[in-house]
Amino acid sequence: MEITFLDVLKLLSEKGLVRLLDYQFARFMSDQVYQNSDEIAFISALLSYELGQGNVCLLFINDKGEKNLLDVVSKFNLSSDIMLQLNKKILQTDWSQIIKDCYLIGFQDESHPLIFDGLRLYLQRYWQYEYNLALCLTNFSVSRNLQYSELKLLGSFLDQIIYRDYDILFHKLSKLSCSIQRKKILYEYLDVISFDRLNWKAIEKVLINAIHAEDLKVLDTLIPQSSCLNWQKVAAAIALTRNFLVISGGPGTGKTTTVTQLLAVLIYQFQQKAITPIIKLVAPTGKASAHLTQSIGVSLKHIVSIAPELKGYFPTEASTLHALLGMIPNSVNFYHNQRNPINVDILVVDEASMVDLSMMFNLLNSIPKHARLILLGDKDQLSSVEAGSVLGDVCSFYQYGFSYNQAQLIATLTGYSHKSFFIQNVKNKNSISDSLCMLTKNYRFDSCSGIGQLAKAVNFGEISKVESILKKKFTDIRYFSIKHGHYNHILRVLVREYGTYLKSLNQFLLSKDVGKLETQKQEAKKVLKIFSRCRLLCAVRMGDFGVVTLNKHIEYALISSQLIQIKGKTWYHGRPIMITKNDYELGLFNGDIGICICNGIDVTSHLRVFFELPDGNIRSFSPNRLPEHETAYAMTIHKSQGSEFDLVLMVLPLKFSKILTKELVYTGITRAKSSLFLYASMSILKRSINTKIQRSSGLVNKLKKLNNLV
Repeated sequence: MEITFLDVLKLLSEKGLVRLLDYQFARFMSDQVYQNSDEIAFISALLSYELGQGNVCLLFINDKGEKNLLDVVSKFNLSSDIMLQLNKKILQTDWSQIIKDCYLIGFQDESHPLIFDGLRLYLQRYWQYEYNLALCLTNFSVSRNLQYSELKLLGSFLDQIIYRDYDILFHKLSKLSCSIQRKKILYEYLDVISFDRLNWKAIEKVLINAIHAEDLKVLDTLIPQSSCLNWQKVAAAIALTRNFLVISGGPGTGKTTTVTQLLAVLIYQFQQKAITPIIKLVAPTGKASAHLTQSIGVSLKHIVSIAPELKGYFPTEASTLHALLGMIPNSVNFYHNQRNPINVDILVVDEASMVDLSMMFNLLNSIPKHARLILLGDKDQLSSVEAGSVLGDVCSFYQYGFSYNQAQLIATLTGYSHKSFFIQNVKNKNSISDSLCMLTKNYRFDSCSGIGQLAKAVNFGEISKVESILKKKFTDIRYFSIKHGHYNHILRVLVREYGTYLKSLNQFLLSKDVGKLETQKQEAKKVLKIFSRCRLLCAVRMGDFGVVTLNKHIEYALISSQLIQIKGKTWYHGRPIMITKNDYELGLFNGDIGICICNGIDVTSHLRVFFELPDGNIRSFSPNRLPEHETAYAMTIHKSQGSEFDLVLMVLPLKFSKILTKELVYTGITRAKSSLFLYASMSILKRSINTKIQRSSGLVNKLKKLNNLV
């Protein structure tokens, strides 16, 4: 008996290889048509499945011109007999004719449930998201008309904000006696890229004779700006020339410092027109928005070149994207939209790689046309959980380089030579690539850092280099192959690390002020900070090396060490939890971390859970009032995005799964600020690094068409 597509879908649903939602959607679509119902059901189910995998569409033809449906079904690992029948049936089906004959499927902007663009099949809603987002991005990225006098004025102010700090350079050089080392540090600090016309003998003489930092100022002449290239300064210049800017870079590349500096320059630009700009800072999650608030605050304190009167215009608190747009309960719509735009002049969005297609569209659709939009993120991190990879798609235009006009504008503002910029074609007028800035210089990890080298090797897929780095004796990396003893090592390390905050909490119970709310808040703030220093990151949720099992084992280990007392209860003094569902009424969001603290001697009663808000204040809640949550000694690498920890323990499972990718490994490594303990089988690690996320999307193609690149 010949197998039907619906038979296969039913089997896939029963095995849990596709969601029940995918199967039911297929049945629904099948019931709506009079012919080819089996085939329509099949592609409908695959489209729904692809959306669940983070893909915006079902790709029929891949980049190599090959039929892609066979690639999709190969992921299901069906029996060879069924697979052979299925592949034969797919190849024998005239899909283009079936799509053409189906009244449910339209083309381009027609109002049909499904849209086919010749290569990709979409749900109509997602096609509209993608098309309208491409229009918004193209419109936002057009160049601003700046007069030459305005450029010179802004360039002069830019030099005041981002300048050569010879005090720091003098301090660095004073520790060196070797000429070669001095040359390296000098060129590295000043971002020298053109060495041909520099007189090193004259420069060396200045360095040798310098008694004070002031004596180094002659380097302004000996090493002119035209020989240098600081991408942080370039980012600020781009922000002055257009309404849209993307700043991408890994951890330690100075994204927050850069945006703080460019905000000061933008405020000055607005002031020249007698406007006080309304600035808003946002991030996808409450955790990320709290981190952005803290980071901007720290940068403002350390950047002395920003005048106090300018600092007064900076926002003091970031919010979530949902809060900014105004979430409407039980609706996919938001309070702010094209008809009711957000009141903002400058909007900064951090952790933009986490923003999915629909959210990015809703955001751009809600911003007034005059506003400046700045996206910060790391294009190499994991994409959003929901469908789309907007930041990665937009950053792919970096290959086109700046247009000639944009390079000239940046050169005028910064003093750098326009020849320093990657200009592929003088006729290129691609507005998207003109709005991009990639930060590559790392200010956190030096050449002796194993974490920095490992992250770079993983990102470039250099397997042999990864192996070499893990074999070396770096002080900030320890590698363990997965063995039984190493599982126990994970628990011992975490008992030691988590024991610090738990001992503090246990000591707190002996305090005479244990019942006072203010004292509890002070203790909560302290232990939340201690707890945030270390985290166990897992690739998966289930299994021996998954979050659920490891959280239980960590609890058992902490009980054995007499650091916590559970006594059969879910809630206990010292329990760390992570919110997994937004609750706008309570002001708690997915990713927020809280600590359960007892306010009396009886550690199983009088419990409240304390959270630190983005503004630094502490709030407490009864455990019964909290939205969905889970214990947080261990968390998934996905959930760790937007966070950084002094010590990261990262563990990969013994069996390979499709969730293990280069982006996942890179994201986990880059959560570590000071130390990384990596627990993984080398074979699994290699296979993960060789597996790259490929999300199906038509955004790049639509942007190319709008920018005349195809």
